[in-house]
Amino acid sequence: MLLTTLSAAPAAAAAVASAVRSRVAATAATATRTLIPLDIAIVGAGVSGAALACALGNSPILSSHSIALIDAGTLDPTSALYRPDPGHFSNRVVSLAPRSVQFLQSLGAWDKLPADRKHPYSSMKVWDACDNGSASFYSSAVGADAIAHMVEIPALRSALVESLPSTVERIAPASLAPPFARAAESTDNYPILPLADGSAITARLVIAADGAGSLIRTHLMPSVPFFGHDYNAAAIVATMHIEPTDKALANSTAWQRFLPTGPIAMLPLAPNVSSLVWSMPRECASALLANTSADEFAALVNAAFFYPPDELEMLMRDPRAWGDDLIGALEWRDGVHEAAVDLDTAILPPYVTGIDPTSRAAFPLRVRHALEYTGDRVALLGDAAHVIHPLAGQGLNLGLADAECLASVLSEAAAEGADIGHPHVLERYPSKRYAANAAMLSACDGLHYLFGTDSRVVAWTRSAGLNTFDGWQWVKRRAMQFAMGK
Repeated sequence: MLLTTLSAAPAAAAAVASAVRSRVAATAATATRTLIPLDIAIVGAGVSGAALACALGNSPILSSHSIALIDAGTLDPTSALYRPDPGHFSNRVVSLAPRSVQFLQSLGAWDKLPADRKHPYSSMKVWDACDNGSASFYSSAVGADAIAHMVEIPALRSALVESLPSTVERIAPASLAPPFARAAESTDNYPILPLADGSAITARLVIAADGAGSLIRTHLMPSVPFFGHDYNAAAIVATMHIEPTDKALANSTAWQRFLPTGPIAMLPLAPNVSSLVWSMPRECASALLANTSADEFAALVNAAFFYPPDELEMLMRDPRAWGDDLIGALEWRDGVHEAAVDLDTAILPPYVTGIDPTSRAAFPLRVRHALEYTGDRVALLGDAAHVIHPLAGQGLNLGLADAECLASVLSEAAAEGADIGHPHVLERYPSKRYAANAAMLSACDGLHYLFGTDSRVVAWTRSAGLNTFDGWQWVKRRAMQFAMGK
């Protein structure tokens, strides 16, 4: 009964637009601007924002609502920006959990991805460099065909933009021009978003999908803390050409080794191509990128999956520590280490044969979480609400889960005749998502510190714990189901 008293017809946006015109004309921030009235304004057309736009646009109950996707870049799926090069893979990739794949299928976006741009992997091997602890994961253990699919973010965004229904208006390229205002003459307090082209948007609900540095969160939810910390670390990403250990399996295993300086992961993109995510102190990342060629870097990646941690850390801080002939020094040590390896028990990931020289890049690592996901006719989505360490590959999966949840909440509210921007409606969204996101952020933060030390006591304890975990099949299955969104 309470929600029905909060009802507002979709046409209310037009009425509010009329009510606020005098306000727009009277304020310096919005003077003489053409006003665009909307029911729902989604700011940011990244994967999470575009997915939400598709979900809302496909909802029959929201068909009478005006919905727009606003972005500073183009939203034309025929643009070269969205067309993957057949001979090239982007270094911006995501590991999509089965739940995310199901959501994308429901939007019609999954089938628009080229078959060679969505690569499944059915097993994963992780191990501790400081001791002999290891764990293996298999999709068959939870009755799934794949643990996840590796997809390039530009290709995924292209598929989502192509899937946008005609009911969603595209306002792009369009840059926001703060400061923002509120409709003072309306008790509903609709946000007003000035644009750089001289127009302005007013909406019953503004959804911030504009990333970790969200202008919407900063200006419309200024009192909400975005708390967290930096790790003083960076992740190097690159596209690697590999020689699979088992060609019959077509590169279907993900590999992750925990080094004291940070985890290194090899994620399969194609039968002979994998993606690298290598976390390390910022000064090490800067040294490696500045002082190594693509071939030298490939040799170091192979070493990182194989060498003892103390030798690796010295090389990461000074790639010339063993002389100018880095590749020669590594090849000599390869022979020494291989002679001491028990090939029957060793964990041997694919051999890296080369690095796409244009694909190497680094980005800083941090964790952030907004204290609240909703404000006065505002909701935060994806990275605007939370930023996570990449070691579990969950960042974009959390954003897609946010989008699926928020679309469901708004559709249910519209079916009840409720005001979709009212706090009583919006509070349903964090009640379903906040705890799950916080748990994943905390787990990844804890793993970062647990594995980011070479203390012998800690190393022995975590190695024993990893081996024990690997033996507890029911615990491992539950952990896999949690990570896979099941």
